[in-house]
Amino acid sequence: MQSLNMKKYKILLSNKSRNYLVTIGIGKEYYNRWHKYAYPSWKEYCLNKKIGLMIICDDLIEKSDPKWKKATWQKMLIGQLIIKEKLPIDNVCYIDTDFLINPNAPNIFKEIQKNKISVVSVTKRIPYDLNLIRRKISFNRNVYIDKNYPLDSALFMNEKQYYAFHGFKEQKDIANMGLIGFNVKNNWKRML
Repeated sequence: MQSLNMKKYKILLSNKSRNYLVTIGIGKEYYNRWHKYAYPSWKEYCLNKKIGLMIICDDLIEKSDPKWKKATWQKMLIGQLIIKEKLPIDNVCYIDTDFLINPNAPNIFKEIQKNKISVVSVTKRIPYDLNLIRRKISFNRNVYIDKNYPLDSALFMNEKQYYAFHGFKEQKDIANMGLIGFNVKNNWKRML
């Protein structure tokens, strides 16, 4: 096992269901932005569905460790943290901090299969026009986050372009790695 920093997380809502939403907000500014803008909808959702909520607020692995990765990849260490800390968590749904959650959305844990790592598609089964969604995302990033964010970006790549850009064999879909569900006991080692 890789060495982990301990007590680098906060349990914001505990629950007997042993199902937890988990996110990573490393750094005071990043954590505060998530807490101000996203946390209220997450909290309401968790209370409605009787789900726990945990945030990782510091690196799970020392920067000096040769296997250190930036925060976006430390999500793969969540299961290991839960096992090592003996946290009362059976199932995790990792969600990026930039997601807003509709408090009335269905319980995501009804979709997580115990023996699989569950992901969602970036492009399939979206109930709205995908091109319109991408245009809105691009516009909002440009107006509200960074004026230099291009209105025509990689956001508009199709599957073929996406996999060619990254140098991978083309697949039938693209997984959104900002939302990953898994059963800790059955899958934590597969994520390392």
